[in-house]
Amino acid sequence: EFVTEIIKKKSIDGARIISAPSNKYIVSMITLENVKYTTTEMRDKVAFMKAKQLVNSLVNGSTITSEQIIRTDESDNRTEITNTEIVKERAMGFIQGLELLFGKEFTPNKTTYVYYSKF
Repeated sequence: EFVTEIIKKKSIDGARIISAPSNKYIVSMITLENVKYTTTEMRDKVAFMKAKQLVNSLVNGSTITSEQIIRTDESDNRTEITNTEIVKERAMGFIQGLELLFGKEFTPNKTTYVYYSKF
């Protein structure tokens, strides 16, 4: 109940550690668009995997790399410049014990999932 009350008061995006009077909890919140998934089971599974990914990055850290690509295409009468940035995040670790607190549609056509575990 403590975790649910915190979430109602303050929107949590991603993974956070919440301190309760006697415990600490790790909370992961993810919102998915319903139309992108053919079944609710598929959406539920993706939400769980993404929640674990967020917790893993928070607990174990991650390595972020970035590269910028500038491409110039020239034709007879014009030059087109394209700028692309690629950002990659890599994290390794093992996450277990996340439990679904709730999955609910707060906004139309989007389901918000909240997972938690004692930390």
